[in-house]
Amino acid sequence: MNKKQVVDSVAKCADVSQATAREVIDCYYKVISGALKKEKKVKLFGIGSLSIYKRRARTGRNPQTGQLMRIPAKNAVRFKVSGSLKFR
Repeated sequence: MNKKQVVDSVAKCADVSQATAREVIDCYYKVISGALKKEKKVKLFGIGSLSIYKRRARTGRNPQTGQLMRIPAKNAVRFKVSGSLKFR
């Protein structure tokens, strides 16, 4: 689903306007991204959890030239699926 489809579904389910649903979803994204920027774990109940992990620096290759290059360390987001959402 893309954002428009999510907004349409939320508006229909909550019986609110699409503008209200879009505003609520935008606030939800801001809260989640703000927590992740502070390196806090975010639990999406029934779906999974998001957390930050530190990716180590490593050596890679430039695909165009084949030359070795240094890839710096950085933070990345990890998603862990909830047990109730796993498909078996």
